[in-house]
Amino acid sequence: MIPQVVNLLLLLGLLFPSPEMADSEAPRPPSGVPSAPVQTISRVTVPEEVNRGEVLTVSVTTGELSRVLIRVTPPQRGVIEVPALPLGSGESGLYHWYGHFGLDHGLAGGEIVVEVALVGDTSVELIERRVLLVERPFQFEQIALNYAVSALRQTDDPLRTVQSEELWQLLQRFHRQDRYHDGVFDLPLRGVLRQTSGFGDRRAFLYADGGSARSVHNGLDWAAPVGTPVYAPGRGRVVMAMDRIITGGTVVLVHQPGLYSLYYHRESIQVEMDRIVEAGTVIGTV
Repeated sequence: MIPQVVNLLLLLGLLFPSPEMADSEAPRPPSGVPSAPVQTISRVTVPEEVNRGEVLTVSVTTGELSRVLIRVTPPQRGVIEVPALPLGSGESGLYHWYGHFGLDHGLAGGEIVVEVALVGDTSVELIERRVLLVERPFQFEQIALNYAVSALRQTDDPLRTVQSEELWQLLQRFHRQDRYHDGVFDLPLRGVLRQTSGFGDRRAFLYADGGSARSVHNGLDWAAPVGTPVYAPGRGRVVMAMDRIITGGTVVLVHQPGLYSLYYHRESIQVEMDRIVEAGTVIGTV
């Protein structure tokens, strides 16, 4: 059987909210509430360092609060501010909140400022942490394309533009009711995996006519035989299941508010729109 590639992208739209979302769903602490320590036990946990192109996770353990807001300021970039998501209550009546922040692969190294606002009924507690952003290198690869694929990339197609805009708009959505998966994600393939490309790889496409173009790879590629099942890595809802010009058979799942996984180049699609899938459900084939 001919090896093909399964492409997976995990996108965190939650972490790069649109201006509309930032204004309406990520409010700053109320101006009428005094800034003072919240009368509760609070613990904010961040890693000492994180690589660019990876995810910064901020976890907060507190007593009962109205809400928790997290603001992250990467080097040489603007502020990213989102409401933390409650994971639930645990031991001793403490509550657990978290926020995941996707760090762009083009960021310069330096210090990330993490600010957490713990909002109670009558007061706000502000906590600050610092995280070192490591400017790690990325692989570079040249990909020679045949005439058919070269023409596909070089030819302007209105439908391709429409499909691209539709996907981007989808990935900007942030709905609090999209709470389907808590915990660790599985890989979408079983058995021995052969990764062929990594996230953030720098690419040069070599066209058949001698031209070229550069891009950055925003996913992970694995090679597998045609017909190999592709599994949902966690519980989620199907928000796209269609054939697209550039990415072929495409499936998109939402797992948490603003947290999506995307699967490209499927030989077959075995789920339909709005279906709730459990972790391990076959969503298509390579």
